[in-house]
Amino acid sequence: FEQLCINFANEKLQQFFNFWTFKKEEKVYETEQIDFKKVKFIDNQGVLDLIEKKREGILGMIDEEIRIPKGSDTTFMKKLESKHVKTKEFKRVLRRPDNFIVVHYAGNVEYSSHSFLEKSKDRMTDDLYNLITGTKFGFLKTLFEGDTAASSKTLGTKFKKQLNDLMRTLNSTEPHYIRCIKPNPRKAPLQFVGQMVLLQLQYSGVFEAVEIRKKGFPFRLPHVEFYKHYRCILPKKKDWPADNKEKCRIIEKKLGMEGKLKMGRTMVLYRAKEHRIMSLTRNLAVEKVVIYLQAIYRGYLARKLRIKLLKLRPILQDALKGRDIPKIEAALSKCDGVGFPMLEIGKLKRLKYVIEEEKRVQEKLRVLLTKDPEDVFDELEAQIASAEDIKFMNNLVEEGRKKLDEIK
Repeated sequence: FEQLCINFANEKLQQFFNFWTFKKEEKVYETEQIDFKKVKFIDNQGVLDLIEKKREGILGMIDEEIRIPKGSDTTFMKKLESKHVKTKEFKRVLRRPDNFIVVHYAGNVEYSSHSFLEKSKDRMTDDLYNLITGTKFGFLKTLFEGDTAASSKTLGTKFKKQLNDLMRTLNSTEPHYIRCIKPNPRKAPLQFVGQMVLLQLQYSGVFEAVEIRKKGFPFRLPHVEFYKHYRCILPKKKDWPADNKEKCRIIEKKLGMEGKLKMGRTMVLYRAKEHRIMSLTRNLAVEKVVIYLQAIYRGYLARKLRIKLLKLRPILQDALKGRDIPKIEAALSKCDGVGFPMLEIGKLKRLKYVIEEEKRVQEKLRVLLTKDPEDVFDELEAQIASAEDIKFMNNLVEEGRKKLDEIK
């Protein structure tokens, strides 16, 4: 019974995969009214009906048998065989009359009906049920919330309800699939059993999914989006028609894709080969447009920079006329982010450096000239060299030079 529930869940998930991969894909083509060669795939709706259909399904018949006073696994099995003798997803096991076979999506599975009824009852005594539901422990209460009696719902009914709730949740999402394949039955590393992998790919519908992608049109854009995306290949065209579908036909003709794209009612559909060609054509067109736009924008930036430089030049020239450090710094601060090597900026920076260096050399020489020249010979020589580098000359520099000459 437990294995039947597990396989029931797998069938539901496989149907969900089929819906998103095959049925929904086909529905798109039918809605868009385009020609499409259908891909044959195994539809497991019959298996689900066999398991869950009201009254006629295995779970429903188990519930019905539980309610009958003299119901048993044997009477359940007889009724099941009688009801589904013509059901292609159901098979009898002649050598084992208590067993039956369900033709699942992934293959035939044999089940033993032994203890089916007992396991599905999931029954507690009334005293135990009342004890648990009367507890003050909130979590324990929630496990039995909604049950009016200990045996009001069978395990099969609960499982079916929970599974349907799960499927409703999944149907409200946009699924993306990652298929996990077991390479060998031992779960050992570096071992690959080809036949086992092949069966998994077949039973999980991977081959059919690949085929529908190859035969179908995996790339699709609404008419207005297709127009917006590819209109750049006709940058000079202005007299576009009002109808978006007609706009798409004009682009289709320009791309040389007539007959290769499928014009649906609301969208354009195409395959990977056409997508690559159109994307390359669009990229080349975009590159041309980008180069043109870059030229326009760079021209704008150059004109903007020229205006800024013309405004800065008088300020810089005025600062160059004097030796006022605060004025020089104020002028240089206005040049931040200019990004252009103006001659006046270079001169002003050099002037600031010379003024600051003169001040530093003078302060150093005032201290050094009070000491014995032989004791501070190296420092004195360095300061005189700095003064010569900036072509600075005054009484202190002259005196320092004389003392160096005397020592030499």
